[in-house]
Amino acid sequence: MKAAVLRASQRSSHLLNLHTLGGILSLAILIAILPVSIGLVASMSGLAAGPTSSVDVIDFAARRLVSVQEARALIASGALVLDARDPQTRLADALPNAQGIDGIDLTQDDATLTTKLRALGLSTAQPVVVLGDSAEQIVTTLRSLGQMRAVAVEGGLPALRQAGFLAIYPPAGSGDFIASRN
Repeated sequence: MKAAVLRASQRSSHLLNLHTLGGILSLAILIAILPVSIGLVASMSGLAAGPTSSVDVIDFAARRLVSVQEARALIASGALVLDARDPQTRLADALPNAQGIDGIDLTQDDATLTTKLRALGLSTAQPVVVLGDSAEQIVTTLRSLGQMRAVAVEGGLPALRQAGFLAIYPPAGSGDFIASRN
């Protein structure tokens, strides 16, 4: 009789251990997946605390104009946003953390431009999204100076707003861009 009670006790102990182990495993999986899910939702909605990493799938060498969806992905990834609208429009309709470029004469010598563009946060490897009426012209000029990852947006700022504009991240500091006319 004692042996039967002992075996029954051991069986229930094994079942309890398996049940507990399954619960712990489920909890571990939940803990591993939850931060990724929250981060994905935050970055897709534009609510992430900082730039997210993205896969560079845009062929910058071949394209100066990107779709709204591509622009949104670039902005969410921390692209520098240059606001080429006139100062009065920028004051009346501010884009927080976008850098105004209208006061920079892009025909100045390379050394002067290097200093001014770096002060805006322009870096060689970082994509640049230019918004405003003269966006395509500024993209062409930036590319002629060596910033080959500068793009304008199809439909411009109105199209971005219609799609649900994202948070623009401030530049991380001075850029490393060196202007060099091609």
